[in-house]
Amino acid sequence: MVGLKRGKIPALLDTGAQSSCIRSDIAEFLRLAGEKRVFKPCSINYVLANGTQCKVEKIVKLRVKILGFSWDHHFHVLEGGSFPAILGLDFMGRTGMTVNVSAKQFKFEFASHLTGECGTDEVGSDGGNCLQSLLNQGLSEINNPRGRLNSEILATEFPGLFSSILGTAKCVPYDIELVDNVPVRSPLSMCPP
Repeated sequence: MVGLKRGKIPALLDTGAQSSCIRSDIAEFLRLAGEKRVFKPCSINYVLANGTQCKVEKIVKLRVKILGFSWDHHFHVLEGGSFPAILGLDFMGRTGMTVNVSAKQFKFEFASHLTGECGTDEVGSDGGNCLQSLLNQGLSEINNPRGRLNSEILATEFPGLFSSILGTAKCVPYDIELVDNVPVRSPLSMCPP
C-alpha cells in the first residue's frame, strides 16, 4: 500500500518497470478529491508486461508515503492497467528501496531496521476496488467529527464541492463519433491470475 495525501492505494513493486506509473482513473480521482496536482505533457511509448502497447501523454507529481517516510515523485499516467500504481526502478533507486522477493519484504537503505511486507493489505492485489476504498476513506474522514478532517473544514477548504448551485464537469469536452447505432456487444476478456 502506498499512502497518499488522500488515502492509500495498492501498488506493485515492479523491478522490471523503468518508471513509476499511476492509472488515469486514480490520478483523476485524486485531482477531484482536492489534490492540487499539475499534469505535464509527455510522449512515451510503453510495452506493458502483457505485451500491449500503451502511449503515455501525461506525468503527475504525487506525494508518496511508505513506512512513515514520504517523497514527492513523478508518475507516468497510464490509461488502464491492472494495478492502481506501479513503483518502478526510478522510485526504488531514488529512495534506496530494496526488495527481498523470497521473504516478501522491502526496506530502505537509510532505515534498514524498518521492514515492510508485500501483499499483506486488505485491498485485493488486482486493485479493482481501489477507487471505492479511497471514497470510503474520504467519507469516513468527513463523517468522523473526531477525525483529522471534518465536513466543516472541508466545506471551508473546498467551497465549490458543497455549493447548492449546480456546476459543470471540469474535463476536456470530446466527441465520440459512431459508425452506426448498433450497440457494441462482446464477451468479457478473461484475465490471468
